[in-house]
Amino acid sequence: MDHSVTIRIGGEVSVANFADRASLWAKVLKSLADEYGLPVRWEMADLNYSSAVLTAAPVVESEEAERHVGQLPKKYLRCAQELSAGRADPQNATQVLMRRLAEKATPEADITFETLDDEVTFTGAIESLESLGPPFEIPAAYGTVRGRIETLSRRRGLRFTLYDQLWDRAVSCYIQPAAEEELRNAWGRLVDVTGLVTTDLRSDRPVSIRQVTSIKIVPAPKPGWLEAARGAIVPDPDSPPSEVLIRQLRDAG
Repeated sequence: MDHSVTIRIGGEVSVANFADRASLWAKVLKSLADEYGLPVRWEMADLNYSSAVLTAAPVVESEEAERHVGQLPKKYLRCAQELSAGRADPQNATQVLMRRLAEKATPEADITFETLDDEVTFTGAIESLESLGPPFEIPAAYGTVRGRIETLSRRRGLRFTLYDQLWDRAVSCYIQPAAEEELRNAWGRLVDVTGLVTTDLRSDRPVSIRQVTSIKIVPAPKPGWLEAARGAIVPDPDSPPSEVLIRQLRDAG
């Protein structure tokens, strides 16, 4: 089972802002383990420069801790959900730290707390979120995203990062164990990934794919395909020149 947790910092992230948020996130993770009294060492499982996506996985060294480590990502997500809904406990150290981190979010640089099961995104002041009542649902629907697989998680192979073809941004993808075979020979190649796609509210770009149902490698174009397409469209001899059509479109807008 994948027990990793992720933070995604949107927008253009400076080195100083990255260091500040990563340091605070490390405190959130430590507090999370302290709540359960678990001797946990958090290790980086993935790191992507695009939108600054950081993933950490808990490493435990005892059977007792192994039995309870699955509670950590659940608590991580629950803290974010309660914070978004305005139900955070001011006496809970983890939620206090997470709030401090979420308050650094802006519409231009949102902050997302993500697990295998779901994610919660903050785009501004927490007070404005509290006044809205229940948290706003992030759009998610089954679909297909084309991109290139750049990162495979070493944590049991249940997660990989796709850089979508349109935006060239990191998309977190979560697969079921039965789908691991499809990842063979797919690293670095252009693929179509189908599953439950969550999109960014502002740009409509994909940010994560869960419940992945298929990963299909996109065949490379055959040599000479571009030359073969030459002359496929025959222009109308009575049609005005292209520069005239472009000018007409520009003037109409």
